[in-house]
Amino acid sequence: MKRRKPVILNKGDVIKTNPQNGYWGCAIVLDVQEHNDEFQPLCLVAVTDFVSMEDFSFELPEITYKVGYGKGDGYPLCGPITEGLGFQAVIAWRKANEKEAFMLDVEGTRQITENVLRR
Repeated sequence: MKRRKPVILNKGDVIKTNPQNGYWGCAIVLDVQEHNDEFQPLCLVAVTDFVSMEDFSFELPEITYKVGYGKGDGYPLCGPITEGLGFQAVIAWRKANEKEAFMLDVEGTRQITENVLRR
């Protein structure tokens, strides 16, 4: 019987998951143990609570600390949020500037996640 080649993961790798059609998430490799006399190779993986209903990529945007208006490369103090901002920056900005809409989005996402987990 032919052995499958093992998937090689490294500490810090981010893994895109697709647990169910129409939903994507991500996990992070926290630690890796290579094969030894006692154990097969293994990984310690943390599953995040991030759930998206749209497929996504891991292209990291460049984030600058220049103040702007939500257009171009500046951090918005007002105006629309662009896709080029980092996820954490968007959350912080929305909590400060769009708290009601942000909390509605959080509640909606929580409801969707609970419905998925019930299936």
